[in-house]
Amino acid sequence: MEQTAHRAIAIVGVSAILPDAPSAVAFWQNVKSGRYSITDVTPDRWDPALYYDPDPKAPDKTYSKIGGWVRQWEWSPLQWGLPIPPRVSDAMDDGQKWAVACSRAALLDYGHPHRPLDLERTAVILGNAMAGEHHYLTALRIYFPEYAQELAAAPSFAALPPAVQAAITAEMHAGVGRRFPEITEDTMPGELSNCIAGRIANLLNLRGPNYVVDAACASAIAAISAAVEGLTECDYDAVLAGGIDRNMGASSYIKFCKIGALSSTGTRPYADGADGFVMGEGGCVLTNNGPLKTLVESFRDWGRDCWCDPGVANTCGKRFEWQLGDLPFGYDHKYIYGHVGYNLKLTDMQAAIGVSQLKKLPEFIAARKKNWQFLSKALEPFQDYFILPKPTPNSDPSWFGFLITLTEKANFTRTELVRFLESRRIGTRQLFAGNLTMQPAYKDTPHRIVGDLTNTNTVMNNSFWVGVYPGLDEPMLQYIVDSIAEYIRR
Repeated sequence: MEQTAHRAIAIVGVSAILPDAPSAVAFWQNVKSGRYSITDVTPDRWDPALYYDPDPKAPDKTYSKIGGWVRQWEWSPLQWGLPIPPRVSDAMDDGQKWAVACSRAALLDYGHPHRPLDLERTAVILGNAMAGEHHYLTALRIYFPEYAQELAAAPSFAALPPAVQAAITAEMHAGVGRRFPEITEDTMPGELSNCIAGRIANLLNLRGPNYVVDAACASAIAAISAAVEGLTECDYDAVLAGGIDRNMGASSYIKFCKIGALSSTGTRPYADGADGFVMGEGGCVLTNNGPLKTLVESFRDWGRDCWCDPGVANTCGKRFEWQLGDLPFGYDHKYIYGHVGYNLKLTDMQAAIGVSQLKKLPEFIAARKKNWQFLSKALEPFQDYFILPKPTPNSDPSWFGFLITLTEKANFTRTELVRFLESRRIGTRQLFAGNLTMQPAYKDTPHRIVGDLTNTNTVMNNSFWVGVYPGLDEPMLQYIVDSIAEYIRR
């Protein structure tokens, strides 16, 4: 079995600049309150009167004008002690500013500078695609001669007196100069995507590797993946990693609309009626450090003491050899809770799969019922050893699994039987946490008990699940039954 403990990392600081959320704290509040941050573009960003047309076939127009727009965020580099003169700041793309601000905030969230951090071994790896919008604006200024040339060639313009032509051209040139950013020695480093990480490293004195990853819409994930890989290979000890995007100008909208990618009605991931994606912008930066990953993941996963990766069992090599809290010796370590945690596992992928599978739900329910019935009938001869489950009267459940409880006549323990089944590659699980008062997480938590908890203790000591999920066929189910029978005959 692959050992993964050496790949343990921890997120120890976060920051964000996102639509309706100038900070990570504000974003989390928006998530909890269910705030919808998709709105129409405003003319100060780009004027829909100039670029919008509901007809997808209209040339050089966008049929969408909605998005997740960042409108509130703080940028005070001199107050923060960052050496960015106003002239340099003016030449920086907003996305680059967000990256600097988020990086600073993530370090503060970690506790730096009061909390130790080896700057020599701290890296910066960020995801970004298409740089930002500033370079489009400077390009428009640079290309003025092309527009002036086309204007001069227009017959109506050429018919004007030369002095009038010169005056119109000069006025237009001056207007373009006022409207679009000046070109200076600060322009290119303020626009280039590959300068984002280097500027952060320079400003924050971080001397580990720094670079930008471009994987289109997966840029942030690619950057975090590269960051974790570098941590596990000991290329550095800490890393600022995340994604920055500020590319929602009219040109991006128009080009995306010409391939039919954008929604014009709103964001509905995985739902009926979804008609494209909605662009959003912002930045999110994380600082990573290795030793705390196990503890952080435990808090994320209900407070479990087990540190196995999903789909992996017995990483510690003694899954049924623990005695923690007041639980009986051998209680399955996968279902021991060391502290009170949260259910914060990622749900986007689960939602995508779940919504897609809804059409198959009747088929899944039928399969679960069929598999449950097979096990119920096949295990009837062993009722001296097991209490077999029965549905509540007038109910028709879609079974989660098949719950087996050992009787007092059984001359073996639940742990002994489960270890045997697991050795035959038959997956089992406990009925949640058994008697919670005996879990180490709740041992010192004030509580009251009603009754003697006889049934609860019976479940804790003698019950376990085997699966009935739809992918199991009859040969697999028969293998479970045959394995149980073989163990009893021993």
